[in-house]
Parts: sequence; C-alpha cells; structure tokens
Amino acid sequence: MGLQISFQVDPGVNIASLQGAPTINMLISNLPTDIIDGDVNIDSIQGGKEELFVTISYRKNQEDEYPFKTSNFTFVPSVANNSPNFYEQIYEYMKTQPEFSGAIDVLE
Repeated sequence: MGLQISFQVDPGVNIASLQGAPTINMLISNLPTDIIDGDVNIDSIQGGKEELFVTISYRKNQEDEYPFKTSNFTFVPSVANNSPNFYEQIYEYMKTQPEFSGAIDVLE
C-alpha cells in the first residue's frame, strides 16, 4: 500500500533518476523540482499502542531505490478489536492532512 501524490523536491537533492538515462548518476538542481504522481510509502513504524513514530519516503515511483526525501511524524493508533492494522490507519490519517489532500491509494 502507498499513496500517489504530486510533491516538490527541495533544491540540492540528486534528481538524476528523473532523467531516464542510466549514464547520469548525479544531477543536483538549484531549483525546486516538481514530481507529478509520485509515490509516498511508510518506511518504518516504531513504538507501541500509546504512540507510533512513523517515517515516510517520497519517490518518483515504487521501484526507485532511493527516496528524494523522508519525513517523520507521530501517530496514536486505535487498538480496538475492529480497528484496521497500523499501516492502514496511518495511510488513512495521512490522507486527512493538507499535504496529502487528493492522494490516491496505491495497492501493491
């Protein structure tokens, strides 16, 4: 599971993978770069039922090895009997945040 959304890569980040040429290993832009229909996935979840520390990564697509950027946030999950798993809860929570407005679910 993941989310598809457009996002911006900050200046100074290696954007060589966007060029589609395997011979280009390094390309650092001095300007922000827009990624259209990029991929955001949960990289790690740490913690317990009181609070989870979540790391997410932003990539051009799911096959990219290295993310353009990562972000962290905390999340308090529901542990009620009928609650979805933590991953599903986190993705649903993310979609309520302004940064992920309009995000589309990506099923793997």
